[in-house]
Amino acid sequence: MDKILVFDIGGTAIKVALMDKERNVLEREERATPLSGQRELLGLIADISNRYRTQTEGISISMPGMIDAKRGYVRTGGSLKYNNGSVFQRLVEEACGKKTVIENDAKCALLAEMWCGSLADVQNGMVLILGTGVGGGIMLNRQLIRGTHFSAGEVSYCCLDDQRFGQDGSIAGRRCSTQGLVKMAKEALHVAELDGRRFFELLEAGNPKLEHVLREYCYSVAVLVYNLQMVLDVQRIAFGGGISRQPRLIDGIREQVGHIFTHEVFGPYASSLPRPEIVACKYFNDSNLVGALFHYLQRTEG
Repeated sequence: MDKILVFDIGGTAIKVALMDKERNVLEREERATPLSGQRELLGLIADISNRYRTQTEGISISMPGMIDAKRGYVRTGGSLKYNNGSVFQRLVEEACGKKTVIENDAKCALLAEMWCGSLADVQNGMVLILGTGVGGGIMLNRQLIRGTHFSAGEVSYCCLDDQRFGQDGSIAGRRCSTQGLVKMAKEALHVAELDGRRFFELLEAGNPKLEHVLREYCYSVAVLVYNLQMVLDVQRIAFGGGISRQPRLIDGIREQVGHIFTHEVFGPYASSLPRPEIVACKYFNDSNLVGALFHYLQRTEG
């Protein structure tokens, strides 16, 4: 039984993968995330686990929130507030009868890219996951940084507009998320319905309004990158999330980062500012699954 059952629990959907220790996905499925409460979530995990009971040695979970991975304790559950203050790891072990480990979703994405992805060949790097909010994972000297309260990398709460501090749109989680991009596009096109996929379809069709939206969005992301880089001084930042598959997005962020790091306001210091390399995550939407697998191997096999 050398297979691991891996869950990537999101705010709206749960990805499930049966994986071997060489990162191969043997089976996968997706379920809607229960929003009614923790009991329903645990029941769903147990039902899926029971189907693979004879094939798996353990369970690894990527999930939102500030998480003490060593204790298996969810300090805050992010969008799933019903998990606040629970020893979720123990609850899953009791429900499923399997060794279980848990970790924050963005930190799992960082572990995947650090292990065998876009950050495998650097000492200091970061992932930024553009999704419902903006998840972040930090690697310094090849070590995942969790922070005193397990909130290192919670960049959604970074303020990008001090004149509107605390207001909607002033924080990175609103302005730099996929939802932030879509909101800007809806306002530009005066439409009520739009998603990220349709945005890039219309962009490729040559819609000039969306060209402007993408530039403005990438500039906001670049401002976030600048602020993080001045504190962390990393070599490379890898972007994940569904929209990170779009080459025009990565090119746009890279271009705007270049503009900011050569801005005339820095004068003679511009050329010496340590600009990070901008790339896409290797594993895109599977980063959390791969990272959760790596976290399990770290905890059980060192």
